Amino acid sequence: MESISWTTFMITITLLVITYYIIVFIYCYGPTLSNILPKGSDDFSNPLFIVDDDEEVVPENAVETNDWQEPEPEIQEVDSLIEELNEGIGFAADHEYQPLAFKAHLASIINNFPNLKDSEFQPAINELIVKESKAYGLTGLSEEETMQLWNSN
Repeated sequence: MESISWTTFMITITLLVITYYIIVFIYCYGPTLSNILPKGSDDFSNPLFIVDDDEEVVPENAVETNDWQEPEPEIQEVDSLIEELNEGIGFAADHEYQPLAFKAHLASIINNFPNLKDSEFQPAINELIVKESKAYGLTGLSEEETMQLWNSN
């Protein structure tokens, strides 16, 4: 112990503390830092391969869309219905709705979207209701019961 001076000891402790805080900082703020820092080229395998950043490579089977185009109104309605159903099922699970009250709650949400009745999206929406209900541990709705939700007023 006598061979280590106090100066050497303090420098070592200081470097260890700085290293510790740098590691903690990187651990806590690493994802944020990776979003801030610029990204380099992804292809380092062939240095002779030159990519012109101005040209965008589009697969042959890609559908051209413009960023400014609005989604179809029916798709917006489907998104709104799905969002409301997810919130409604979560609310019903939190408040421990009885099966009959739960079905009435779902029917009231569905009735707000009459344009989606008998649409091509209805089977997928029914499947979502069944899966989400099971995920929240609510009464297991069958496909037939979800079809009845669309017909109730």
